[in-house]
This record gives sequence, C-alpha cells and structure tokens, in this order.
Amino acid sequence: MSDNTFEPAAAEPADAGPVSRAQLRVPAGEGTGQRRAVLEAAIAMQEGRARARAYAANEELPDYLLPAYHARLVEIALRETTELRRMLGDPDAPGDELAVALEQAMVWAADTELSEIVDRYQREHGLLIDPHTATISLDPGFDAAHHDRQAITALTTRRTGAVERAAHTVLAIADLPEDARRRARAAVTRWSAAAEGGRGRGPAGVAWSAGPGGALDDGLAGLASDLAAAGVGASERAAIGFTAAYLTGDVTGIDLSATPLLLDPGDRSKDRSPGCSNNTATTPSCCGHDRTSRC
Repeated sequence: MSDNTFEPAAAEPADAGPVSRAQLRVPAGEGTGQRRAVLEAAIAMQEGRARARAYAANEELPDYLLPAYHARLVEIALRETTELRRMLGDPDAPGDELAVALEQAMVWAADTELSEIVDRYQREHGLLIDPHTATISLDPGFDAAHHDRQAITALTTRRTGAVERAAHTVLAIADLPEDARRRARAAVTRWSAAAEGGRGRGPAGVAWSAGPGGALDDGLAGLASDLAAAGVGASERAAIGFTAAYLTGDVTGIDLSATPLLLDPGDRSKDRSPGCSNNTATTPSCCGHDRTSRC
C-alpha cells in the first residue's frame, strides 16, 4: 500500500499508545493546508460510513462508540489545524466546512452531490478521494506549497483591507484640519500598499508602516509614528492601533486598560456600565453622544 493513500483501519485498542501517520495510513501531504485537508477528509469518511451503517440498521451511534482510530484522527487533525492557524497568524482560519459536507453527503446525498464535493477536494486541496472505498491519495500535479502561499496572500489582503477601512473611518470623524486628514489618509494608503506588496515581516507578511522611508518592520509603532507625523491625535492613533492589533493578532505594545472604548453599548446598558464614562470622552463613538460629552 502506498504511503500516499489512506484506507480505513479496523478499530484499535484505546491504550495502543502514541500514533503516527504511518500507523493511521494517512498520506502526509505536501503543505500545511493539504495535510489538514487529508485528515479532515479521512475523519469525515470514517464517521460518515459509521453513521450510514447505523442509520441503515435503524440504530443510533453515539460518538463515544466510534473506533479509537477515529478519535486519534481527530486528535491529529486538531494539531494540524492549530499549525495551519499558527502559520497563517490567524486564530480564526477556516475550519472543516468541506469535511462536514463530505460526511453528510456520505450519509444522505446522491452520488452527483458527493461527486461535486470530491471534485472540490481535488481542485482546492489536491486530494483524490474515492468515497465508496474511503481511500485518499495525493494528486501529483497539485502544488500544495503554492496553495499555502495563496492562502497567506489572501489573508494578508483581507486583513490589510480591513485595517485600512477602519483607519479611514476613524480619520473621517476625527477632529483634524483637512490638510492633516489628507496626510494621515495618504500614510494609511501607503502602509496598505506596502503591506499587500509583502515587503514587511509581520504576521502573515503584513507590513506595518509605509511612511516615506519608514521601516516596515517596526510593528504597530511604525504606523503610529507615521500617523503622529501627519498630525493625528493620540486618541485616534490608539483607536487605529487597537483595531490593527485586533485584526492582525499583533498585540505587542497594546495596553487594553488605556485603549479607548470603541463599542457603542447602547442606551439600555450605558447606565449599568459606570466605567464607560471614564474612557469615552475622546473616542470616535460612545453611547450615541458627541465626542465632547460624557455618558
């Protein structure tokens, strides 16, 4: 049997000790995303077949009765998912939606629907799946490393765009002279362009500062410095810095106790949130009041 093929194994004793990919007969995969997809597909087929048998026999199959083999696949898949999310710098990287669809299709769907899911696995992850025999092999023509790079690029683009939009929103309502506002917007736009160009070395390749001659590797401090030079006040810089940290996962230097409150708690909750009045006079939006009033 090839090392690049997964086939279902018989149930193993729960105390069989540490398990390896070779023991599980799961192909290693060539990239983090592909490795995770292999394990999720293997889990989906294992559970889908078990549930299909149970439903055919008009029986329920509690999760704790699934083979120890399945439980071990789940354990390894969780490790692979953690690694993928670490690589992407994204704790909320996409989960196993395709695997869930595969499992459900094995129980309920017609062959045409199952075929569509199998085609997606080949197109998106380079997996050749035969759900009828529950086997998985790797498509030799699939560039898994390139797929991982594309995932990082897409994530960088999404995050950079989100930070840029949030920064422009803060700047739009900030109490700034128009000339300073234009300089600040230009600094944010330069930062965004540099980040998407991949010139920085932050999480997922995100560059933080794009001021003229600015260092792209100085973290959030670099962007804050560019904004300060453009005349943006401390409150607005803190709001933009917190938003960037939240969206990118780079919380270096962020002090939550000194960060402006950016949520609108609403009329019903403001009376029950006495701390709100201590930290909201200079925030862009607080409780529906203007910038100069207290809650």
